[in-house]
Amino acid sequence: MSEGAMRALPTIIAALAASVSLSLPSFAATLRSVSGQVLINRGTGYKPVTTGAEAKTGDVVMARPGASAQLVYADGCKTAVSPGSVVTIGAESPCAGAYAQVGPQTDWRPYLIAGAALAAAGGGTYLIVRSQKKSTPFVAAGPASP
Repeated sequence: MSEGAMRALPTIIAALAASVSLSLPSFAATLRSVSGQVLINRGTGYKPVTTGAEAKTGDVVMARPGASAQLVYADGCKTAVSPGSVVTIGAESPCAGAYAQVGPQTDWRPYLIAGAALAAAGGGTYLIVRSQKKSTPFVAAGPASP
């Protein structure tokens, strides 16, 4: 690998890691099939929510009597919020653990596309840097004259 490629490699890796971490979902679960009065407390008191609302780790979801909803976690796990119940959103889905389903639950295509775009940008940057690299003259070291 050339010296220019070696210098560009850490930058390419850092850019790829940053884009993947920034593109991951920032929520733990999404509320679906909200029926009746479902409330969420994000630390500032309970507020009504509708279908599609996102809940983060630590949020508390409550379904009033006669109300219900479904929590869909990032890994595809689905749990019911029953009438009159209170659910605290954990860092992991309830399906994670010893009895978790094995297999892909997340659509990874957007992440793969972002990674491929970053790799292409990094490769293009490397080629530009390599083509603009100034050549240094080769000086042969010989014996010193007395």
